[in-house]
Amino acid sequence: MQMSAWFLTTRLYMTFVSKPSNLQLLAKLSLNFHS
Repeated sequence: MQMSAWFLTTRLYMTFVSKPSNLQLLAKLSLNFHS
C-alpha cells in the first residue's frame, strides 16, 4: 500500500466526480489497476 497509489486513486476519483462522462474510462483503468 503505497501513498502514491492512494493519491493517484484519489485524483482519479476526483476526476470522475468532476466528469461523470469518464465513468467508462475510469472503469477500464480500475480493471487494469486491480489486474
